[in-house]
Amino acid sequence: MIFAYLSLIFALFFSAKAEAQFLYRQVTNLATPVTTNARYPFMLGTTATIVTLVDENDSSKKYTRHTSNKKPLRGDGRWGDKYGTYNLAIGYTGAAVLYGIAAWETHHFDNVVLLGEALAHAGLVTWTLKNTVRERRPNGEDRKSFPSAHAAMSTAFASVVHAVHGFGWGMLAYGAATYVCFSRMNDGAHYLHDVIAGATIGMSYGWGVYLNKVGKYHKRNASNHQFQVAPSPDLEGAQLAYQYSF
Repeated sequence: MIFAYLSLIFALFFSAKAEAQFLYRQVTNLATPVTTNARYPFMLGTTATIVTLVDENDSSKKYTRHTSNKKPLRGDGRWGDKYGTYNLAIGYTGAAVLYGIAAWETHHFDNVVLLGEALAHAGLVTWTLKNTVRERRPNGEDRKSFPSAHAAMSTAFASVVHAVHGFGWGMLAYGAATYVCFSRMNDGAHYLHDVIAGATIGMSYGWGVYLNKVGKYHKRNASNHQFQVAPSPDLEGAQLAYQYSF
């Protein structure tokens, strides 16, 4: 499902933009957790992850074992497992496409591309770390515990929704992401530090990719359109000049 979804997003985007421009933006997007203001949640989340990892009392694993034994969500944690990665994004994509067609508003399609890019980068970093660190899950199922892909994907989704649609929708999306993150500990699939690391990756790329796009948009507009006010030659008035570069 992950590869099918990303392939669809990339295929649509390749058909609309030049390949070189697309690849350049992805390179800059990859660095956005440190090149944009997304560095602040990135640094905070990274610090929290390190603190929980080096904790001498091993609070992360103790809390996770306590949660998975008590199972506050009981069997309902399966919903976080089932819908916590790309299904939220797929639902958003369907709604955005339908609404965009109905309202004849193309910016909804741009939001879908933005979400796809954020998920792709968060997914790439998460997959790389999983296959590098190879931490065993609390339930012993495999060695793909760190970081949590469910936390990364759901938080990236929530961050893009917040950035694009504002505080109200963002809080609803973050609520869904919080449920997904907690459900992974409820089911013994991840430790607390796995979830914190995943959420950090997701938020950093959700906001980072958005800020990268907005920054370039404003920069492009500023360079293309220039207004100048200067005194008239006889110094008795003023003249307005407009310049457009392309």
